[in-house]
Amino acid sequence: MDKLANPRHVMWSIRGERVDAVLLDQAQRWVLERLMREYKVNQPPFRGGSWHEHFAAIYLVSDPGIACILTVTIQTAYALAKYGGGELKRFVPHLIGEAEPIMYGATWFTEIQGGGDLGANLTKAVRIGDSWRLSGSWKYFTSNAGLADVALVTARPEGAPPGVKVGLFLVPRTRPDGSANFTIRRLKLKSATKSVPTGEVEFNDAVAYPVGELEKGIYYVLEDLRFSRLANSAGALGIARKAFLEALGYTRFRRAFGKKLIEHPLVVHDLLEMELLIDGGLALMFKAVQEFQSVSDEVPPTSRVSHHSDMGRNE
Repeated sequence: MDKLANPRHVMWSIRGERVDAVLLDQAQRWVLERLMREYKVNQPPFRGGSWHEHFAAIYLVSDPGIACILTVTIQTAYALAKYGGGELKRFVPHLIGEAEPIMYGATWFTEIQGGGDLGANLTKAVRIGDSWRLSGSWKYFTSNAGLADVALVTARPEGAPPGVKVGLFLVPRTRPDGSANFTIRRLKLKSATKSVPTGEVEFNDAVAYPVGELEKGIYYVLEDLRFSRLANSAGALGIARKAFLEALGYTRFRRAFGKKLIEHPLVVHDLLEMELLIDGGLALMFKAVQEFQSVSDEVPPTSRVSHHSDMGRNE
């Protein structure tokens, strides 16, 4: 999917209105919706299941384009379910594929002048009456741009000091009147995750809603980013497993020196080494998932940090 399904940025509607939508390959959209509706890959952690089920699904999907879209969507659902008010929690059933219509989420934190340094963010949040507006800068690496119905966005509340005093906001794709809430400058040209629409998003008085306590925004962001680290591990292992299976299949019919490759001891040694590395990576990945699950109820500032986990205990 990731090699063949390239999204296309649609800037204007047929009526000349700025829409900034993205066209996805229909097979890709079908796969995404089926995974969310029928296989419920984003639902277990929110409905009494474990995070192991979700990350096992990412491992089995193991397509970087599909997995990335699912990951940033569940990251959005997680933050809203844990820290969002009642009005924001209503998006969660849609983001996990439990309610119609299915919605997609996004996490837009990076700006060109800061990269991973969120304290350098220049996007500002100004309170106007009972609502907030975002302006002043643009997000430089925005996965699910044009696809996401709602996005988590970092911005500095008006009057907040420089540094890491950023707040976390939910920004819908459209304003209450149905017009576009932000503009997409362009989609990125990438060497991988090409089927994920990733672009640059500009905010000009965008309607936004605070998530949790504004002064704790950096804590929420760092907590939410743990998902992508775990998902990257699970997805990479899935791709490695696919590569191993391709190699194993090839050795069963390719012949050299009078016999199949699988009959050569050095080839068997290489395949065994590959499989051991994958299995070891899986054990480490699921150990990390277990540690994440054990602290998933914690709220910032973290009240408990385990530095002495028993690596030998049954989990």
